[in-house]
Amino acid sequence: MALAWIGAGLTGLALLLAAPAFAADKKLPLDARLSANAPADFAPSAGLRVRPSETDELQGMIAERFAAEIDRRGWPRTSEAPALLVFRYGVQATADPGKAPMQLQGGVGSSGGDDEAAMVMRLNLLGQDGKPLQTKIRTLTITVSDRRNRVLWQGTATASVGEDGDLALAEALVPKVLDNLGRDAFDEPLR
Repeated sequence: MALAWIGAGLTGLALLLAAPAFAADKKLPLDARLSANAPADFAPSAGLRVRPSETDELQGMIAERFAAEIDRRGWPRTSEAPALLVFRYGVQATADPGKAPMQLQGGVGSSGGDDEAAMVMRLNLLGQDGKPLQTKIRTLTITVSDRRNRVLWQGTATASVGEDGDLALAEALVPKVLDNLGRDAFDEPLR
């Protein structure tokens, strides 16, 4: 019986290792997460201005992605818009064992049902010196404030996988972050 479980686990591990690191339809890393705080009510559909907190080429391209997504949603994006969205995209290197470079997840069952089962494996990869390999955590930090500079919403989206490049990852995060504007979230997966 134990050998059957081990065999099933190894088969599942092989399938997960063969699977792409990004969800096929959304191009988001499987470990993309969001934490956010909404201290005040606001309606993003009333309009947003967008500004990067830093001015470099990547931040400018991400600002264009935010603008395009806001336009696609039909939200006003003018200098008279009542809210200002300021963002910063960054990359941090970490050897934190809690943020293992490789994480495998699986699940069975329906959401909210008692028949759920899940498997999570976090693997810390060690270098030749026996120390954990560093992984890069990408962060997209957003603050939305009103004209009186009162914070309406703050959020940080993170992902430790981004092999398609930082711009591709940021572009995949932008619509998901906009989907969550105005609501609280605590380390929730972005799907």
